[in-house]
Amino acid sequence: MNRETLHYLETFEGWLLIIFSDISSYRFQAFSPVGEKMGDLRFAAALRYRGSFNSVAAAVQQGRKFITGAKL
Repeated sequence: MNRETLHYLETFEGWLLIIFSDISSYRFQAFSPVGEKMGDLRFAAALRYRGSFNSVAAAVQQGRKFITGAKL
């Protein structure tokens, strides 16, 4: 059974950013102001040296970048 932990929840300008992790990866989900799921990205912790998330802070930063890009 895959158990995920909710690490972070942030809203800004109507957007919702959620960061989860399980034993091997971090993932974020982004929702638009009207509730549409705009992103769901998962990165394995083992690949952290190839640009993936190795911390909650890194996942939050990448999620914010995604939302900023999605709004343009």
